Amino acid sequence: MANNDFRHERNKTVFGVRGSAIIIENNQLLTYYNEEKKTYYLPGGAIEIGESTKEAIKREVMEELGIACQVSDLLFVVENEFSLSKKNFHNIEFHYAVTLLESAPNDIFEDGNLPIKWLAINDLASYNLNPGFLKEALLHPQTTLQHIVNLNKKQ
Repeated sequence: MANNDFRHERNKTVFGVRGSAIIIENNQLLTYYNEEKKTYYLPGGAIEIGESTKEAIKREVMEELGIACQVSDLLFVVENEFSLSKKNFHNIEFHYAVTLLESAPNDIFEDGNLPIKWLAINDLASYNLNPGFLKEALLHPQTTLQHIVNLNKKQ
């Protein structure tokens, strides 16, 4: 974790605030593929202290794709709990519609130059896409901000 990331660990769970870029061109979603985890992800990451969510998206796209972007509508606010690499996470996530100002590269620049993959929106259900709610949500876009809650209820 970078020192300026808005993340806090308590009771073996990392709480954080993050943003991601939903980049759609020609009815395809820009993702990157992690072969080790067999999972597709959106560009994005933790919001830094003192940074707006839109600023975070611009910074993350520049860090990960090496190009400038335009951040437009906030599409989803997500309360998300999940486990990854034997660690528990509780994130508040901001997912924005983003337009690239240049052509996308072939690889993402973080985590070992992982390959960029464009996934057809109509075929998202057949991929291990994270966050998973996008498989359905992008098939039936709404005209208003959506609030998604994916919290594991502990009993």
